[in-house]
Amino acid sequence: MNIIYQLLDPEFARAYLAERLLPCYPAYKSLGEIIIRPVKQHIWEHTYHVVIEYQTELLSRKGQVLNLPIYASTHSNEPRKNVYDGMKFLWRHGFYRGKLTMPRPLFYSQQFKAVFYRGIRGRSLYEYIRAGEPVAVAEMIARTAGLFAKLHCLPVAAARNFNRKNSRLDTVIPGISHMNQRIKDKYPHLHSPFKKIYNIFIAAEKAFLTDPRHRWLVHGDAHPGNVIKIDGQKAGLIDFTDLCLADFARDLGSFLQQTQYMMRSNNFSEDFIVEQKDSFIRSYQASAKMKVDDEIQQRIKIYYYWTVLRTAATFLLKEKADPAEAEKMIRSVAEEMRVTF
Repeated sequence: MNIIYQLLDPEFARAYLAERLLPCYPAYKSLGEIIIRPVKQHIWEHTYHVVIEYQTELLSRKGQVLNLPIYASTHSNEPRKNVYDGMKFLWRHGFYRGKLTMPRPLFYSQQFKAVFYRGIRGRSLYEYIRAGEPVAVAEMIARTAGLFAKLHCLPVAAARNFNRKNSRLDTVIPGISHMNQRIKDKYPHLHSPFKKIYNIFIAAEKAFLTDPRHRWLVHGDAHPGNVIKIDGQKAGLIDFTDLCLADFARDLGSFLQQTQYMMRSNNFSEDFIVEQKDSFIRSYQASAKMKVDDEIQQRIKIYYYWTVLRTAATFLLKEKADPAEAEKMIRSVAEEMRVTF
């Protein structure tokens, strides 16, 4: 039996959390009710990719009850130790303080290749977009700029590259060679423009990152689903699987592209979408205390269209492929980058 099923077994999970979780909360002596909710559940014969929420009650000696959302993020082929280390680094450097926060890292399990952390409760920016709530969307986009600015302004001298593969466009999973070959095999007419454009992006990034001073901690998976509104005052950033040292413009370009794509898919007006891009950049400048000049805008553009290209590759290579939509995306990027299709 696949070992990961143990974390889904109520009896095992209770004993395991009593052993590993309670020491993180010394004021509490025992566990109350635990509700197990699989968030992501991909389990094969020997491998797995699973995210589990444990809605957990902690009981104090004085009868107090603390309700916590405890999460386990596990991957058999991509051990989550780097995620735990990255989250610990952020926590030690105070990223959780104030109105812009993050989940609390708790412990790492080598046995399950899992990071355990206390989650944050709230609604994601993606949920507000899906619900068609422009006021909340506008507010959250401005807050997101503050979250990324806070992350990018952290000192990196003591930081390591927590996800080295993800830190460069030519190595980010699933890898350009893998994508090129599969697209060449399945959609040969799209292969040449796709490869040319991707190589332009790789070359631009390499040129900028030649200077070793050009390093910032970046989230690496900047999209509306990873930004959470906690209450009227607080917002949080989640999912640090791809945290790495790279160009901060990558977070900005990827977030803008993903957000605009989702807003268009949910029938927000073009005027509103443009307003939110301008608001995001203004808020980022104010929070980071820097000017997003033409040179930075050009780097944002590179990562914006790289994200479009990555989305197109996903549409081409997923199980239920959508080659027509993917081709539209590739053509739009080719036109923007002046690449002959």
